[in-house]
Amino acid sequence: MNLVSNVIGTVKNWWWFIIKGLLFIIAGVAVLTRPLEGYVGLSVLFSLVILGVGLTQVFFALSNTKKLPGWGWTLTSGIIDLAIGFYLLTFPVITMATLPFIVGFWLMFRSFYLMGAAFDLNNLQIPGWGWLLTSGILLLLLSFFVLYYPGAGVAGIIAFSGTAFIVAGIASIDSFILEKYKEVFQQFSRDGIIDMDKRLKHPFGYQVHRLEEVVSKIKGVVPPNRQSVYYITFIQRGTGQKSIGLFNFPIARNTLFVVPQRVIHSTQYYSATCTGYVLNFNIDFFLNNAFPKKLIADKKVFRSSLRPYITVSSAERKKLDTIFEYLLSENAAALQGKNEMIAIKILELLILCDRFFTEGREIKEAANAWHPVIEKFNALIEENFAQKRTVAFYANALGVHQGHLNVIMKTHSGLTAKKAIDNRILLEAKYLLANTNNSIKEIADQLGFADANYFSSFFKNSTKQSPKQYREEVHTKAGRHQAT
Repeated sequence: MNLVSNVIGTVKNWWWFIIKGLLFIIAGVAVLTRPLEGYVGLSVLFSLVILGVGLTQVFFALSNTKKLPGWGWTLTSGIIDLAIGFYLLTFPVITMATLPFIVGFWLMFRSFYLMGAAFDLNNLQIPGWGWLLTSGILLLLLSFFVLYYPGAGVAGIIAFSGTAFIVAGIASIDSFILEKYKEVFQQFSRDGIIDMDKRLKHPFGYQVHRLEEVVSKIKGVVPPNRQSVYYITFIQRGTGQKSIGLFNFPIARNTLFVVPQRVIHSTQYYSATCTGYVLNFNIDFFLNNAFPKKLIADKKVFRSSLRPYITVSSAERKKLDTIFEYLLSENAAALQGKNEMIAIKILELLILCDRFFTEGREIKEAANAWHPVIEKFNALIEENFAQKRTVAFYANALGVHQGHLNVIMKTHSGLTAKKAIDNRILLEAKYLLANTNNSIKEIADQLGFADANYFSSFFKNSTKQSPKQYREEVHTKAGRHQAT
């Protein structure tokens, strides 16, 4: 049984995997909210849910016998669920002495299934295996309680069974989501710049992980990508190189960096012992939890013209650690108001980041870093860099004089307007050379150059290398990285 294979584009009917998790959660909520139904009601509910879960697993396993490693484990689990479901449906009036044993052994088998999935993920260095293992252990403990304390009464078995259902459901869904980014990175790395909104077919409201798990999962490389989510990453320890928009900077101890939505970014982690946290979320997550959009959109920390990274102090690190650990803990729980609490904590984190970027030792730099004209200028560059490369075009669109635009840019970013435009074109060119098989002529056409020679001259003047030399150098380094 290998849950890592249960992903879109790899196996058939992957959505049955999600249905199974939803069935568990619905059953758990139903059991906890309607405890007065008693044993008869509980046995009927068990029978229907377990039958549904068994059918999903049998169907999923049989449709993927050639693509899913260890599909027999999934089939066996489904058959056992079907047998238990039919038994409960046939004999709904079960005595108090019988039902705890049936439920207890079913929970025990389900715990072994989850723990097996966790070890599969660990063997493949996929983050999230610890959460699945914890879920499996929790279910095992719940099964022991039901088996060894059958006299706990109706209330006891209902409460513990409902909790177990919810834990099993969340574990089933979360194990699926954790694999999605790696799948997309691997499958679409030749896109050049991966559009995650297009490739990640089932986006989610937020994700929070420990950095060490992410680095292990992606093998230290995040290819160039863009997505309509916000990122906040805190490096406690580690080294590497990060690119966010026009900014390139080294990753070091106590580095905090943010990525606005739809801004191209990539990462190369040099150290396998990196530690820290990674959070991403979309604006809809806040809207769905009754938070106004302006609370996020107005945060200066996500202005594309602001330098997106700082090094925090020891005191600031403690504050960040506290919030991230709380987010991880809340994410792993199944508590009432979970999403609202996570939204509140993310907002608290954003306020804290705003303070770090704009107060204290950074205040002079931060005060000069953001300007509304620069914000609009950067947005225009993002929309038009492949067709328009003159400062005049952007100055006219902004309603300012070219000279004034240059003064603002030099004052607030240290770059001329022309340099900012060229840097964006160069960034796209490097990504396309490094991550696609497109010919130099095709890349030149894509970036709006009249011919390949003009593009080559532009590239060499900026990098001191021809496009061909740059591509060969990048591929050589990539080959060495894979060899190690």
